Amino acid sequence: MKKKVPLLTLSGGKRSDFGRPVRYRIWVHYREDKDDGCYEFMPNELEKAKLFRKKLLKNKRFAIVEPIIAVVWDKKFKRYREVANR
Repeated sequence: MKKKVPLLTLSGGKRSDFGRPVRYRIWVHYREDKDDGCYEFMPNELEKAKLFRKKLLKNKRFAIVEPIIAVVWDKKFKRYREVANR
């Protein structure tokens, strides 16, 4: 059973400061008046996430498709944090 990672997290920082990602996310913003959303991938699915993002970029339903970000555990604040995937 995979552990739930909340959508509301801390943000900012470098991935190298926090260790291994627990998830990867791609946030999307719809053209219509809908709530934004995200697609989530397990740490071993980075290549799958990259291919999926390419498909999302071609989808006209989305105004913006954000870059892939990593979700890591922040030991200092004891919360999850979204960081740049570099």
